[in-house]
Amino acid sequence: MAMITKNEYGVVAVNNSVLTKMIINNLLSFEEDIVPCTRKGKIIRKGFFTGYNDFGNAIEIIEQGTRIRVRIYIVAKFDGDITGISEQLFNLIEEDFDVVCLDKPEEIRLTVLGVLYAGEKQPHATNVDIIRKNN
Repeated sequence: MAMITKNEYGVVAVNNSVLTKMIINNLLSFEEDIVPCTRKGKIIRKGFFTGYNDFGNAIEIIEQGTRIRVRIYIVAKFDGDITGISEQLFNLIEEDFDVVCLDKPEEIRLTVLGVLYAGEKQPHATNVDIIRKNN
């Protein structure tokens, strides 16, 4: 469903696929530290045939009236404090929402479903949520 907002420039309509692509681009900019995964924790690896539809499985956009909630599923490539990366990612997402003239998401939730240690192919399961709420 398209989100529509009106400002001094006119009416702006943006659908979920546009928002998902913007979030994916931001997420992939942190590929040294985090990797997108499915809602079940399976890593989505970057490959020749991997496209936005595949990476879209890591993003969930929920509309509630005029408010939007974003949930992102990832696997961390290190065992440590991920709050710095999450804050940077949240800021990028909010800036993108400003660019398309939408209000900041009511909630952005980064769900860490695993930790991938160096030299391993499968992540160790975990479940940690990092949340930013906007009023």
